[in-house]
Amino acid sequence: MLTALGVVVLSYGLLQTMLVPTVGVLQRALRTGVGPASWAVLTAPLLASVVLTPLVSRLADRCGARRVLLASLAVYLVGTVGAGLAPGIEVLIGFRAVQGIGLALVPLSFVLVRATLPAGRVPFGLALTAGLVTGSAGAGLLVGGLLADLLSWRWIFVLGSALVALALLLTVLFVPTDRPRGPSIPAGGLLSRPLVVAHAGALLLGVNQFLCYVLVPRLAQLPASAGGFGTTVTGAALILLPGTLVTIPASWAAEPLARRYRLTAPLALGLLLAGGSGVALALGHGRAWQVVLGYLACSVGYGLAMAGLPRLVNHASPAAHSGSANGANTVARVLGGAAGSQLAVLAVQLPGAGGFVTGFLLAAGAAGLGALLCRWA
Repeated sequence: MLTALGVVVLSYGLLQTMLVPTVGVLQRALRTGVGPASWAVLTAPLLASVVLTPLVSRLADRCGARRVLLASLAVYLVGTVGAGLAPGIEVLIGFRAVQGIGLALVPLSFVLVRATLPAGRVPFGLALTAGLVTGSAGAGLLVGGLLADLLSWRWIFVLGSALVALALLLTVLFVPTDRPRGPSIPAGGLLSRPLVVAHAGALLLGVNQFLCYVLVPRLAQLPASAGGFGTTVTGAALILLPGTLVTIPASWAAEPLARRYRLTAPLALGLLLAGGSGVALALGHGRAWQVVLGYLACSVGYGLAMAGLPRLVNHASPAAHSGSANGANTVARVLGGAAGSQLAVLAVQLPGAGGFVTGFLLAAGAAGLGALLCRWA
């Protein structure tokens, strides 16, 4: 069952970022401008996911998470196949909006881990699925860059379709049926203090993550004369690779930390690591090894924080409302990511190296504020 749910979140995590390196490729292949290409890559699925994820999560509380997961995977598969076959940018944007339902796969997987695993295995299951979300995002940049460089942007959706189809098959075979847990949580139920801290921490974590997701590849691809490393898209993704590889092992430390200290310890420590790494990157990012080590430390923090969030949310919400609470938490992180990516775009427009210094300091400030909020839970 964990293998099945791992493939489910992997199908979302990879497709979340595989198309990011292809904005310029899409412009040339579909004869469009940077605005429409950006809508296809990020804006359309992001806006759709913010709307769809709370609705799907509440539906899971009412109808059962497995049933809703199967329906969501089917819609996700249609969107992925359609995007790969899109003849023009308008159709691609439409099918990318359909793919926005993919974000709901993450909270649905968290709900099923909680509902179907033995109690002693739930923390490991949450750490594994949460770690895969972050780890696969970094891997998606590398895989997407390789496919775009060596084959075609359409092969991104060929690979994505195969992965979603596999996730659908494994869910049918291995994920047991869970019971519907009752009506959706009322709005006020999402405002308890532990949940507010979890949602605020997720939002600020998203700001930090997406600032780094944009700044690090941008810095790597700038020519040396402009202060960068002059790499290709694939080379920029390779700089992220060591950090990507440590995310899942780092997430396994969340359970002993929470058990030995307090429930918010993995989130707080993860945010502190991400914040400290932001400061280090702001002070020194002139050499590739500095950026590799800085992002490596960030990724350890991401693994801890991402594994700590669903554990904190599940502890603060009754099982009957697990879908709604995890859905709200996932949306909070994505909204933070949207804000972080826009802040990064603004930062890199500043003259000289000041833009990267500003961007990394903003990432550090967001994570540091999140760590302070954990004391309030």
